[in-house]
Amino acid sequence: MDGLKKRATFYPNFFALRRTQNGSVKFNLVLLFVFSIFLLSNDETFKIASMNASSIVAMLMVLVFLLDGFGRGRFVLQRHSFQKPLLLLFLWALISLLISKIDPSKAVPDESYSYVWATGLNSPDWRGVSFLLRLFLSIFAINFIISNVNTEERYFKVINYFIFAYSLVCVAVFTQIILYYFFNVAIGHLYLGGEYMDNALADYIGIVRVGGYVGEPSNIALLLVSGYFLLIAVAIKKHSMIWFCGKFLKTICVIATIDLLFTFSATWITAALISLMLSGRRYLNKKIFIFALIVALGFIFYKPFKEMVLLKSFNEVISLNVRTYSWLAGLSIFKNNIITGAGIGQSVFFMPIEMGNITDMVLSEFSTMRFPPMNTYIQWAAETGIGGLLILSYLFYRLFKYKRIIMDAEYQNIIKFGLGGGLIAVAIAMNAVPDYLYVGCVNFLFTMYVAGLKVFKKRSCIEHFEADCSRR
Repeated sequence: MDGLKKRATFYPNFFALRRTQNGSVKFNLVLLFVFSIFLLSNDETFKIASMNASSIVAMLMVLVFLLDGFGRGRFVLQRHSFQKPLLLLFLWALISLLISKIDPSKAVPDESYSYVWATGLNSPDWRGVSFLLRLFLSIFAINFIISNVNTEERYFKVINYFIFAYSLVCVAVFTQIILYYFFNVAIGHLYLGGEYMDNALADYIGIVRVGGYVGEPSNIALLLVSGYFLLIAVAIKKHSMIWFCGKFLKTICVIATIDLLFTFSATWITAALISLMLSGRRYLNKKIFIFALIVALGFIFYKPFKEMVLLKSFNEVISLNVRTYSWLAGLSIFKNNIITGAGIGQSVFFMPIEMGNITDMVLSEFSTMRFPPMNTYIQWAAETGIGGLLILSYLFYRLFKYKRIIMDAEYQNIIKFGLGGGLIAVAIAMNAVPDYLYVGCVNFLFTMYVAGLKVFKKRSCIEHFEADCSRR
């Protein structure tokens, strides 16, 4: 009898311990994902088989999920309001890719097999599959993180680790600026006169665009903007669970601002300013909002910034240039494949011919470089058709509706301004950049925004919203 009692007490404790250990491993993977999103590079520095660090961590998440599921005898991810739209997005991308493989009218041009970059995972046979895998990993990481960041303690732990990693990036880029302008020492990537300078002195001391350790100035600007609004939010209204003191947070805010300006990224600086005006007006103190806007505009109207940021943004929108030509080419691909698109990841095979038809440049000039439509929305429409565009629009609509649910006031700045402001900037910037549905820091912003609204919403609001979801 005593033996039976011992077994009865042992097994529950054993399984409780196993659940605790599994939960710890899963949450540690979430923290690892936080650091991986900053390991971004334009070359193979932080990649394995051309895959970014965040995608590799997402693969580890899939592995742990499968092992845990086999151990439990069932596979469970916590339900949330965006699970079905995200699954629908993936299923449509899969369907559109399958149709592109079996429909002769959607076959990639024969010329694409001779493009110098069309090898390995970028070949016509594998690029669509590799992009479908990237989309799957992005969506799975979103679901995995939402399932495991389900308490206030865990949520703020992730935010703290993010701020720590973000601060390291800001200091690294700031060091690059100081060394170049004050000591004429070039480290990392600097952009001047149309060439990258890697670990070499420039021809002269002048204004350069910093690329940090990433390589492309616009990509380091993406990392800076992804945490910029969150940093402002916690610096202005520090929550008790934030590890860092107010002076440190404000100092990093100043450094991040300088870093962002010296990327001279017309796309991201413009997007950040618009987002500041849209979201800051509501969630920031009026005096702080006006001061931040005056300082930002003061920098922008300084002649170099004015010419390289404001005028460049304006001219690229109203004039015909490589970027706008790529939009027209992407729209042409969409027009020719209006229902299901050309297949996820496969627009690049059609771009050289379309660009050649629109411009005076010959096919060989575009066939030497991988060149998708320079607009994520147009790219998605070209690759998945009207169906994919409608599902993506529905996802944005759900996000907007989800935002309207009331949450506790003490979390408003962090969630709705800090993460929501970053998402608005990303949504604006995607009009001028491709492939941003698969980028780790973009997925992270979306995930933590949804998780934050879920964790900190008032209970009655959650029940009402979930009931509305089930009816739909």
